[in-house]
Amino acid sequence: MIQIDLAGTWRLTSAFLEQPINGRVPGSVYFDLLQAGMIPDPFVGDNEYAVREVMRHDFTYMRTFMINASELHHPEIVFEGIDTVSEIRINHQLLAQTCNMHRRYRFDLRDFLVEGENEIEVVLRSPIAYIEERTAFFNRRFYHAGDAMRGFIYLRKASSMFGWDWGPQLPDAGIWRDIYIEDHRFARIDDVRVKQTHSSEEVVLDIWVDSEVIHPDSTGMISLELEDPSVKSIGSYAQALKNHNHFQVLISEPQLWWPVGYGDQPLYTVRLSLHFDGLPESEKTMRIGLRTIEIRQDVDPWGKSFAIHVNQVPVFAKGANYIIEDNLLARQTYDTTRDLLTAAASANHNALRVWGGGIYPPDYFYDLCDELGILVWQDLMFSCAVYELSDAFVSEIEHEVTDNLQRIRHHACLALICGNNENEVAVTSWHVPNEKLSQELYLRQYEQLIPLWVEKASPELFYWPSSPSSGGGLDEPNSEERGDMHYWGVWHNNEPITGYRNVNPRFMSEFGIQSFPCIETVSYFAQPEDLNIFSYVMECHQKNQTANDKILQYIGKLFRYPKDFPSLLYVSQLIQAEGVRYGVEHWRRQYGRTMGTLYWQLNDCWPVASWSAIDYFHRKKALFYHSRKFFAPLMISIEEKDTEAGIWIVNDRLSDIEGILQWELMDFSGHVIEHGTLSAIAKKQSATLITKRMFSLSQVEKWNRVLRVIYRTCTSEQVENQVSFAPDKHLRLIRPEIKTRLIQRDESRYECQLESAHFAKYVVISFPVDGVSYSDNYFHLFPNEKRTIEICSMNALQEAEMEIQSLFDTYV
Repeated sequence: MIQIDLAGTWRLTSAFLEQPINGRVPGSVYFDLLQAGMIPDPFVGDNEYAVREVMRHDFTYMRTFMINASELHHPEIVFEGIDTVSEIRINHQLLAQTCNMHRRYRFDLRDFLVEGENEIEVVLRSPIAYIEERTAFFNRRFYHAGDAMRGFIYLRKASSMFGWDWGPQLPDAGIWRDIYIEDHRFARIDDVRVKQTHSSEEVVLDIWVDSEVIHPDSTGMISLELEDPSVKSIGSYAQALKNHNHFQVLISEPQLWWPVGYGDQPLYTVRLSLHFDGLPESEKTMRIGLRTIEIRQDVDPWGKSFAIHVNQVPVFAKGANYIIEDNLLARQTYDTTRDLLTAAASANHNALRVWGGGIYPPDYFYDLCDELGILVWQDLMFSCAVYELSDAFVSEIEHEVTDNLQRIRHHACLALICGNNENEVAVTSWHVPNEKLSQELYLRQYEQLIPLWVEKASPELFYWPSSPSSGGGLDEPNSEERGDMHYWGVWHNNEPITGYRNVNPRFMSEFGIQSFPCIETVSYFAQPEDLNIFSYVMECHQKNQTANDKILQYIGKLFRYPKDFPSLLYVSQLIQAEGVRYGVEHWRRQYGRTMGTLYWQLNDCWPVASWSAIDYFHRKKALFYHSRKFFAPLMISIEEKDTEAGIWIVNDRLSDIEGILQWELMDFSGHVIEHGTLSAIAKKQSATLITKRMFSLSQVEKWNRVLRVIYRTCTSEQVENQVSFAPDKHLRLIRPEIKTRLIQRDESRYECQLESAHFAKYVVISFPVDGVSYSDNYFHLFPNEKRTIEICSMNALQEAEMEIQSLFDTYV
């Protein structure tokens, strides 16, 4: 096989440009224009709107490449991703047209190449003009997300690139994934499917290999080598090449793959290669984890369960929804994704839902989830919309679904395939236009067509029609009794966070509360005169129209009004963190009834006010640090009601845990008023109510008391939680008088030792440099008790530059 990589520098031209500029492939138009200084930063101020209009133009990428055409046999050009409406010319001849960002394309070049220098030209048509033309052509009103540009339903492109209630309207274009020419003499490996059959002490792998045999009368061999997680060969196999080859491999004493927190993540390597006359012709390598995954829906006292079982073990799914990482896709890299997913795993996330309005992530996303033990709920890329099912559209989405399933289906992390985001609940409950027709189109797309394609491409995968859904048929798609649920009474309906306790889902796949990013992120896009949440620029970076009002309302429910703008940003993160914590702790106390909580959302695609736990610059909000505690495999949860406290221990682990539970009711100066100690067993994979305590407190005492609960296991592990019996806004906090000491341990590791004279809530450490990570933040300090926070930074840190903030500081 010969492969010619066409990545690198191309020439970019357009009527928008006075002269050609250099472009990068893979990459995008916006990225190249920004690099060349031809557009302002679309993430600053209100530049989004001017930059959006740039995409009313067409753009052309062109380059030349050298070919020894006489030495080629069956040359093909492969586009791993092209965004989106394109015309492809080779040596001025039209090769193909494309209209789907979400699929790969492969085109035969035999009639297009010449000896020596060749030219490739890719014309990218305006996506804005395209959706406007299609909208006018169909002239029929269907539902789609109101924050996005009208007509996005007509183009198979990341929907959120046209805007969302957290994202900008920046419909970029480009050759956004790898592009190369392949030449094969005799055959190439086209598709590989792996099926696992597990028994008590062995796993049988059935491996089907589809090959495109170019010369059927030629003879070749296909070989398979299997390596264990230590990269040691455990078997080699070979067969005569056919269009369809089948290998069956027995693995004794298999090392099983588990989600993080349940076991290790060993990965086996499958290497396939084609040989003709002893020379390699085509090869493919994939890593697999040996495991079973099923979604069990068993009848029980609460209805029907919805639980992920891995290797026959129920897994309580804890995590978030993952959106497109950057509106300028060229800026997403392996390193940025690794940073994001590693952070999630470090905060005890064992599952992520890939939301259906972005992109199908790159291969390295799934590789990382395999390595980190993060289960993936994979939406197909349909969201908040009803689609016209023309023959051409159906053909495109069949290619798209098949292509992506073939690419990702072997990954150990992949838990299920979901047809769409919120389309079933939309056509049943949101009074959409053309409701009857919309329901017919919905059923055809997600319950007739797509299930057939999923079954054909990967019969081992579990298919779920929508999120939320009760299983299909437009039957109560957001039921508490079965399936998965999205709950937005808290936030969209302004219900207090106590409203979470009135909801008992089987699997909560979407819920959340907004917050602002920190002042450093806001300062990237806003000038000093813009630092008011109702300024024009701040509202440009708040895409949910009523959200600023809601943030203030939730602050009013929980906290006092902050003293200044940075304090407002800080307190907004507290309402988010406390609200999501309140919901998660409630649902984890319902262990068995509820078996998953995925908050909205993990990340951002630009600097913005949103529901994210980690902002665009990967700065971690209060929610991130809270999630590390409320998703911990062993957790104390305090269910307070008036002056009563139910003390629970939640244990996700696979064995019972013995320990000592200690509780103290103290004032804010650390004087203990009441206390108690008792032995407690945390039952495996369950939530256990250990004790209920009733406290006799006056109104004034409620304002200056905190109940602290600590659980110490027999193996010296310690978890804790705290609660007061009045909202934070009513607490009469005392100036903490926090003392700190920064100690450098090596070139990049530091320790910060803290001690407070009085109870301090939501303590934040920060430095005026980027790239600093903290073992904890937004934590509580109890009086006269030392606390050590580990800090990592590639930049030198000075104690004089360290800032300490607590809730008390936002009021005075």
